[in-house]
Amino acid sequence: MRLRYYHATTMAEAMQQVRREMGADAVIIATHKSRRGRGIEITAAIDEDRTPPAAGTLAPADPRQPALGTPPIPELPDAADGCLLQAFAYHGVPTALRQRLTKLSRAVETEAPVERLAAVFQRQFRFAPLPLHPTVPIFLLGPPGAGKSITAAKLATRAVVAGHKISVITCDTVKAGGVDQLGAFITLLDQTLITAETPEDLSEAVARTSADGPVIIDSPGTNPYDAVERQDLERFLNACPVDPVLVMPAGTDSAEAAEAASIFAKLGASRFVATRLDATRRYGSLLSLPDEIGLPLADASMSPFVTRGFHSFSPLSLARLMVRDPARNPIEAEFREDI
Repeated sequence: MRLRYYHATTMAEAMQQVRREMGADAVIIATHKSRRGRGIEITAAIDEDRTPPAAGTLAPADPRQPALGTPPIPELPDAADGCLLQAFAYHGVPTALRQRLTKLSRAVETEAPVERLAAVFQRQFRFAPLPLHPTVPIFLLGPPGAGKSITAAKLATRAVVAGHKISVITCDTVKAGGVDQLGAFITLLDQTLITAETPEDLSEAVARTSADGPVIIDSPGTNPYDAVERQDLERFLNACPVDPVLVMPAGTDSAEAAEAASIFAKLGASRFVATRLDATRRYGSLLSLPDEIGLPLADASMSPFVTRGFHSFSPLSLARLMVRDPARNPIEAEFREDI
């Protein structure tokens, strides 16, 4: 592992230095105020000897092999069909959906499973990445522990690195340490985290900040099956015009994820961000939400570090995720459009 130390006036300037000199795989592992009296000092690291685990060390290592408990697939019309059916079974895609997607893929004139699947996803699903400069506040909502705060920090970081001024508001003032955690990230970006304990506070905060640039709102984790929590969330959503964006962790049961997402969709969720792609291998919910609920796919988070692992979904990246060998391909490689 190689370490380097940087001094900069702002966090955004420091991150630009790290990316320019160490590349996109570098990770910021420590930050503190400069001992010189101004600015900040950071420590960045990059693993120069990362080698993929040997095949067979993680089971099941190849998603083309069915997961434990998956019934055998009796009919494999051709090699591409077999690859897709086995991949769908591995990811826990509902039977009716995987059969329908495989049937649609046969109309695509290529033998490459990824190309077949990407063409199907292009026609069947909607993709709506979050804009760098939204015209209305982005309101992040979702179940507890879904990763809303880290998503807010990543969106803020992306905007600041691009040179935009941004305002971040949190309504999550009850959870222990919630404000402090997000506030620490925002402070490093030379921004100030705004708290809003009530819908009225939120309306006033948005009115004060909306003219200064994009606004990101982090909401409390909401149990979609609790009527009181849903009502509380709805009051915040109605406080001012916002773009509600659902944040959901990948790897959950497809049916469970779709049922929860349907409730958030009724509250107005316009699209969804998937988190924790690096902490799971089965992505069936990434297909069940757009298929059953109609929610467009927006972005994917695949790292706990705010400066990396945040990419926009595309038909090609989604197809690669479905057929990837997790023992060989790094998760972020599936979001490169040039390979």
